Amino acid sequence: MIAFYAIVQLDGASPGPQILHQMGASLAAIPHESQRQWVGRGAALGALVSSTTTEEALTEQPLVDEPSGLSALLAGRLDNRSELAAQLGVDERLRSDVHLVLRAFERWGAAAFEHLMGDFAATVWDGHRRQLWCARDPSGACPVYFRVAGHRVLLSSDIVALLAPEETVEPDEVAIAARLAGHVVDNERTLYRNIRRLPPAHRMRVDDHGVTINRFFDHDFGARLRLKDDREYAEHFRGHLQDAVQDQSRAQSPLAVDLSGGLDSSSICAMAGELQRAGRLQAPSWEPYSLRFPGMGCDESRYIDAVLGHLEVVGRGHEPRPLSDTAERARRYQDMPDYPNGAMADGLYALARTNGCQVVLSGCGGDEWLTGSYASAADLLASGAVGPLIRGAAAATGWRPWAMARHMVGHALKPWLPPAVRQALSSAPTFAPWIDRRLARRVDLAARLARPRRKLPGATHAQTATVRSVESGWVFHGLEMEARAASYHGLELRYPFTDRRLVAFCLAIPEDQRARSGITKWVLRGAMKGLLPEIVRMRRDKAEFSEVVEQALTTLPALPTSRWQLSRRGWIDPNRLAEALARARNCPKSAHLHALWSTFALEMWVNELDVVCN
Repeated sequence: MIAFYAIVQLDGASPGPQILHQMGASLAAIPHESQRQWVGRGAALGALVSSTTTEEALTEQPLVDEPSGLSALLAGRLDNRSELAAQLGVDERLRSDVHLVLRAFERWGAAAFEHLMGDFAATVWDGHRRQLWCARDPSGACPVYFRVAGHRVLLSSDIVALLAPEETVEPDEVAIAARLAGHVVDNERTLYRNIRRLPPAHRMRVDDHGVTINRFFDHDFGARLRLKDDREYAEHFRGHLQDAVQDQSRAQSPLAVDLSGGLDSSSICAMAGELQRAGRLQAPSWEPYSLRFPGMGCDESRYIDAVLGHLEVVGRGHEPRPLSDTAERARRYQDMPDYPNGAMADGLYALARTNGCQVVLSGCGGDEWLTGSYASAADLLASGAVGPLIRGAAAATGWRPWAMARHMVGHALKPWLPPAVRQALSSAPTFAPWIDRRLARRVDLAARLARPRRKLPGATHAQTATVRSVESGWVFHGLEMEARAASYHGLELRYPFTDRRLVAFCLAIPEDQRARSGITKWVLRGAMKGLLPEIVRMRRDKAEFSEVVEQALTTLPALPTSRWQLSRRGWIDPNRLAEALARARNCPKSAHLHALWSTFALEMWVNELDVVCN
């Protein structure tokens, strides 16, 4: 696990030591075993390293190879080490992941990133060509932020490193308005106008011409997998999931596995247990870690205990306390502080780290890739599959005639209508009423929230809906915040359900293997038969953590909304916000609950922004 930073001088000069020192010092709060910097003509690289694998400990970062003129950094890990080492003609056992990246770049240049699989942010400085390349894998688990500042381009895995230099920063009103509305409009903007994110599946080149960004990976939407029956689909899926967990279990310390009680995290635990029994787990041991909420509606203890009993393992639990340090988190990150349903894992992370863990496996990604989509109705209509179309509408609406009719029109017929007609039939996006109307008009908020998504040539309607959901902004934003929180505890989060090979399988199988008769994750449920207790394998509900957000809202300061910095900057209507807060306190289930929290979190950030700007 590393926190990295880099500087490219567009004028060819050597970066000064002061700015490099500032960037490194700003990341010092992230636990690390060593820190190393390299300065060359035109660029400088730095990393704070805490080795999570034996291979990672083989090589210092940045890795510098003087004969080739290449210097490299790698945050995250590679899961196709064997294949990559064979292609490059090197001994996998003697090579760290970053060494494989450097050799791959030496062989293939910028096309090297297309050969890498895993959760990674890879950076390579080519001294001979005076170019810096940086790529981010498709899963979005490893963040990359960058900033153009005069004749310099600064990069880092954490926004706070880009605030250390002396250049001023300014708020991005588009991103702020979207967050006030409870949205993330794209995968490039941050809360700072002059700091951007490198989107997942993209690479950037920095040279004397500036910054160029393009996509280097996309899914194969034309791939179709047709097997004999449900049993074969389940067997293939189980094999892919087991391989993903095996690859991601590579760790030199005990492996922590998040067990929430849901189907996804429970499946990861089942796979870890299977691998350990077969002698294929790449960590010395594994242990489940769970959050418990006694007396609350979101408590999943009965499901957690059912999984622990079925797997015959002992887990560790933690009861989170109400969130009370949001201002401190904003100060630490100089960015949006953690959401309550993310910050609740802090105690669990601390417990795992105390027990010697450095890696945590998470079930995130299962919902996105396996839930299925109502958009499949449009594909069924096109293929003339009337029976499955009707049965799907009935399962979604409970056989209510008018509801079925609306479902058929909205999901089966509407996608085939001309764009102008679809737009006319769509309702205008709504957002929180306390957003100042002048701000909303200034950034054209309604249009940005209704922006068209990228086209996916060759994709079915169901595939399109799934991929667009994953790329919506919220998913990657959530992963970045999770990764940031874990890193400050000295932990690396990994996500087997986002393994590229597993995702390719999920997109290639028929839609009824993802959802059938109103039951989601059909293929996963089949794959887990016998490996999980039935109460978990066939559960159709999920824990809902609004209650955690409701509790957090009680920690809001008593300062009148008219005196909030958001109000003073003209971004919110303080009277409407006060009314919404009063309603939320009297009726916690009221609308805009998460947007209210985002507004409060932004207030904490704006207070820190004033400190940074001054």
